[in-house]
This record gives sequence, structure tokens and C-alpha cells, in this order.
Amino acid sequence: MLYNDRANRLNKVQMLVQAGMLAEALKTFSEISDAVASEPELLADKIFQRDFREAEYSLNRIVRDEIEMIYRLSQDGHVRDAWARAMNLMSILENAPIRGHFREYQYQLRDLMEQLVKERYAEEKYFEILRLVEHHELGTALNQLSILREEVYPRARIRHEIERLFDDLRGITNVTLTSVKRDISHVSPQAKLTAQYLEKDIAPFLNAVAEIQRLLDGLLGREIKDVAIRVISQNSPIGVSLEGVSDTFLAVTDLLIPWKRKHAEKMAEYARREKQYEIEKKRIELHEANLQLVKSQQEIEMSSAEIAKLREETEKLRTENEKARLELGRVKIQLALDILAKVAPNLSETDKLSSLVRLLPLLDTVIGSDIEITRKE
Repeated sequence: MLYNDRANRLNKVQMLVQAGMLAEALKTFSEISDAVASEPELLADKIFQRDFREAEYSLNRIVRDEIEMIYRLSQDGHVRDAWARAMNLMSILENAPIRGHFREYQYQLRDLMEQLVKERYAEEKYFEILRLVEHHELGTALNQLSILREEVYPRARIRHEIERLFDDLRGITNVTLTSVKRDISHVSPQAKLTAQYLEKDIAPFLNAVAEIQRLLDGLLGREIKDVAIRVISQNSPIGVSLEGVSDTFLAVTDLLIPWKRKHAEKMAEYARREKQYEIEKKRIELHEANLQLVKSQQEIEMSSAEIAKLREETEKLRTENEKARLELGRVKIQLALDILAKVAPNLSETDKLSSLVRLLPLLDTVIGSDIEITRKE
């Protein structure tokens, strides 16, 4: 009678399994397992033993397959679905008086759920960062993404998306345009951003940025990226967001920005004196033209003396400007050498010299522009 009762309960387990009622099947099988533990002679019957092992195998397979399904869902990025199934299975395993293999499955499931918790957090944080990007809060987004990269576990499915976004954001910088030549803050909104200003000021600057990056990334054997204009805003100052700016060029800005600030007054004074020199040359030409119209000897002598004095002053100005030009040239060369030393410290002397020749005119464009680079971290 007792044997028949156990056999009937084994049949019930199989029926519950087929019906998908895992919780009831586990509970029933656990009761039979307890009976077998206290009455080992039940296994002496080969039919009962076979039915018992088949029921155990079926339950093992179902639990194992469900854990594998949860893992696959998490790997495919369906973290919420994986979490829901994991919670359901954990509830079943915790409420069934199980032991043996099923207890091991419970431990495996706990480990998997810990990973899913981290996945869910990383996924939610990732979408928060995407919202920051949509609102153009790129610096905040990059900082939060850097922290998230350290927190997310290596095999997380979302990690690939995090790394790709990090690479994209790291390649975006902001260029703020300010004017040394003219105060664009007092220009009417309609005149701030014109085709002429784009062509003569912004385009040469951005071309120089792209060529500097191309040169330096080429020296390092890196993939050459195109620098693309992401946004141009007509606010005061005008703003340009670039995409594809590599960390190589951002390293250049660490030297370039303080260099321009340090030498801004000296460059402005040189530009002013060069302008003054051109004015003085025009004055001499005008005096010489007027001299042709003078008739009296006295007026000729006075005009000649004035022209001679102007020439002397102009030559002195030219000499001083030449000294200033050479000094600026010297510090520009040193800046270029510092950039090469920072970005590619192992260059041979031959490569360094050829790179210097290519880099200097590009730096002249960037340095001589009224555009400043502001990195927004």
C-alpha cells in the first residue's frame, strides 16, 4: 500500500512537470525524497527506482534549462525579462523543501541574480546618461560614464554599449569662438555668423585642427578619424561642437590653451606694431609722392629731411618687429617640440624634424586665429 502511494505520487510529479507546475512538482518530489531517505528499501524495486530517477532527471532538466534561459536573456540584453524569471524561479526553489542538486541550483541562481542586479543598475544608469547626452550635457555624461565603466562587471551585456558611448563622447569636444580682432558680442544677431566669417575664420581653424589630429594620430599608427561638425550655435560667443576629436588632439590642447594665454599680450603687441609699420610705410610713400609736387628748394629740403626721419623711425620699428617675430617663432617651435614630446616621445630625430616642418604652419593657423578652444569636461 505504502509502495503504491509513493508510485502514484511519482506519477503525479511527472504529470505536474508536463503541466508546467514546477512548484507543485518540486514539493511533491521532495516529500517522496524524504520517504526514500527514511525507507531506502523502496529503491530496491527497479520500476520504482527507474520512475524516481526519471522524475529527478526531469526536474533537474527543467530547473537547469530555466537558469540557462535566464542567463541567455541577460546576455541578449533582456535584463528585465531575465530578472522576472529569476525572481519566479527563486521563489519556487525557496518555498520547496529541496536538497541535493536543487540546492546547488539555488546557489547558482543567487549568483546570477547578483549579476542581474548589477546589470539592471548599469542599464538604468546608461539610459540616464543617454538623456544627459540628448540635453547636450556632454561633460556630465562623460564623467558619469567613466564611473559606470568601473562599476559594471566585465561580462555584462550592456558593457559593449557603455564602451561605445564612452568612445563617442570622448571624441566630442566644444570649441568656443571668441574674437580678438572684433567684439562679436556687440554685433547684431544677424551679423554674428556669416558665410564670410565661416570661410575666413572658422573653416581654416577647423581644417588646421583636423590636420594636426591627422598628423599626430598618423605618427602613433592610430586609425585616422574625420573631424565632423556636430553643432554650430549662434550664441555669443559662437559655439562649435566637434565629433571625432581624438584624445591625441585633446592632449595638444593641454599645452596649446595655456600657451596662447601666456603669450596673448606679446602676440597682440606684435600684431599692433606690424600694423603700425605698414602705416608708416604708407606715410613714407605719400611723402615721396608729394615731394614730386614741391617746387622750392627749401620745401624740398624740409620734406626730404622729414622723409629721412620717417625712414629711420620705420627701420627701427621694422628691426624691433623682426626681433619680436623671431622670438615668437622660437617659442612656437618650442611649443611644437613640446607637443611632439608629449604625444610621440619616441620619435627619431629625422621623424621629429619632418613632423615639426608639417606641424608649425598648422600651429600658426590655430595660434593666429581669434578662435579659442574650451574643453568642457
